[in-house]
Amino acid sequence: MDLLDRYVRAVKTYLPRAQQDDIVKELSANLYAQMEDREAELGRHLTEAEDEELLKQHGHPLLVAERYQTNQGRLVFGRQLIGPALFPWYVKVLSFTMGISVPLSLLVQIVLAQNGVQITLDGILTRLVIQIIVQFAIITSLFAAVQNSLPLFRWNKERQPERPAAGRAGQAIPRGESIAQIIVNLVVLSWFWGVFQTPSLLVGLTVGNYQLGPMWYQIVVPSLLVIVVSITQAVINLFRPAWTRFRQAMRLVTDSAALLIVVFLLRAGNWVVLVHPNGPGGSSLGTINTYVSYALWITLIGIGIAVLVDAWKLIRGELRRAVPAWE
Repeated sequence: MDLLDRYVRAVKTYLPRAQQDDIVKELSANLYAQMEDREAELGRHLTEAEDEELLKQHGHPLLVAERYQTNQGRLVFGRQLIGPALFPWYVKVLSFTMGISVPLSLLVQIVLAQNGVQITLDGILTRLVIQIIVQFAIITSLFAAVQNSLPLFRWNKERQPERPAAGRAGQAIPRGESIAQIIVNLVVLSWFWGVFQTPSLLVGLTVGNYQLGPMWYQIVVPSLLVIVVSITQAVINLFRPAWTRFRQAMRLVTDSAALLIVVFLLRAGNWVVLVHPNGPGGSSLGTINTYVSYALWITLIGIGIAVLVDAWKLIRGELRRAVPAWE
């Protein structure tokens, strides 16, 4: 029964909250009935190894969760690419990345147009369409790869804790959330690498009058480390969903590091410079850098709030764990 409880809780992390209780009850009853039938065939109680093998044969928890979500969204191109359990996270990641990149790209083009850079409507639309297609292809491919790899994996009791985090049900980190975090960071990593291979991607120019200031190249290694640490944390929580304190601590570390990086950029100034010191575009340079400073300040405030929230969650969790000791 302990293995059955662990397996069911693994499935639960992939289910919508509104459906969790009903599906868990049904799944538990079905699996318990299968175990009883198997015991009746053998004429004895199943060993722990036999219980585990039966659960493994039942399928990966994410695939099991999909069987109970037939009325949920999915992505199909000839065949199913993304199933119901991953589809909500796929939509969230796609919306998140598009919601940031598309308005940012439009804002950059508007600022440049207002400052005398010749940008045609066709050029703007072409860049946006290409950006949307590339992001859609990358995110869809990553989620489809995760979906297609699931049949190759089997449930492992060692990856599911004996008790929920903090001794309460429902505290485990949803695995879909960890998968989404990994994919978002991989997309950011790809974009980040592309920017420093082709700096004009950040400025949004094909004109060639401007380039990134030298301070951007000083944050490459620290920024990559932050992204890699965030991916590593998500991978660990994918297999250890009960490690909530670990996630809170690592998020505090990565968000704090990101805050320091943004502070460094704000102190540096001259974020965009002319390709040629006396070349064209000098009259617009100050305005462009002003808008970059606005973007950095907004980013600083957003990350600062995230750091405060991370710290509060970590402190609150520690206080809750300390309450029994006080009592």
